[in-house]
Amino acid sequence: MNILVTGGTGFVGSAFCHFLSSQGHCCTCFDLHEPSNELNNKVKFIQGDVRNIAALSKAMAGIDAVIHLAAAHHDFGISEQTFQDVNVGGMTNVCDSMQQNGVKKLCFFSTVALYGKQDSPPTEATAPQPNSPYGATKFAAEKVCIQWCEADQANQCLVMRPTVIFGPNSFANMYSLIRQIDNGKFLQVGKMANIKSLAYVDNIVATSIDLWITKNQPEQGIDFFNYVDVPDLCSRQIVESVYLELNRKKPSFSLPLWLARLLVFPVDLLIKITGKNLPISSARINKLAVANTQIDASKVHELVDPPATSVTDGIQEMVKWYQSEGKTCSVLNRRPPSKFQASSNA
Repeated sequence: MNILVTGGTGFVGSAFCHFLSSQGHCCTCFDLHEPSNELNNKVKFIQGDVRNIAALSKAMAGIDAVIHLAAAHHDFGISEQTFQDVNVGGMTNVCDSMQQNGVKKLCFFSTVALYGKQDSPPTEATAPQPNSPYGATKFAAEKVCIQWCEADQANQCLVMRPTVIFGPNSFANMYSLIRQIDNGKFLQVGKMANIKSLAYVDNIVATSIDLWITKNQPEQGIDFFNYVDVPDLCSRQIVESVYLELNRKKPSFSLPLWLARLLVFPVDLLIKITGKNLPISSARINKLAVANTQIDASKVHELVDPPATSVTDGIQEMVKWYQSEGKTCSVLNRRPPSKFQASSNA
């Protein structure tokens, strides 16, 4: 099968291309950013922007199916208009290009962020209540997928709603945690008994392909699947796993939550005034030590085999990568530019 992967040189996109090519499929990476490593002979790279429908249509030539991963997703440095243009406009362009080229099979990576704050772990039937531009525009992109499927009964769309994805080659939240602990700059706050649902990259890639290709989900129309690895860990267990793999003594002291919030109040004011993404804030403390991100993913786990890698084993693999090469890697800025430049390669 010839598969187009938008965002194909990113963390998750690269994992998809590696997995698919190992299964005998041919992949085309469509991305703003060039690949950091040399591609194998079953993977082709096309530099492009999902806001450019002409470039997308050109990339669709000879394609049998599409995995759409390209998105604006960072917490800082992206305007609401850019979220709208990339996440919703890009999804519209993907669906229009597929329709123009007779491509009928789509896998779209959405997010559990569209659920917002819920009183209990949300299932796929839970009404979304997004409370961020990222979650809101991903929810809007799902509606574009629904319209695409309704326009042609032959169109198939699998929508994956993953939690935080981590693993080797990721420079997001888990990387920051590992680096802080390694550098001795991590401070434990409160009890940290809050559940933090996670997804190891190899697990969600293998599960998505099993659903999408092997099990041909959905056979027609559109279907939605939450994805988290089970069992869930709490923040304290995640932190202790990192300390263990780094061969560091886990902390015996925990700063009271009320005191931590009081101490970072001036930092919050600075962030509000400057708009800068600072490493410490009340929002980050809340995310680490208070907020539950427990998601009900029983639907997907009833259909596929148990994941090959546990969360703790995934943390172990990521720490090994961090120690061997990740610590010294330069982090690429993958934020999309605020406006698509028609005169560029993209």
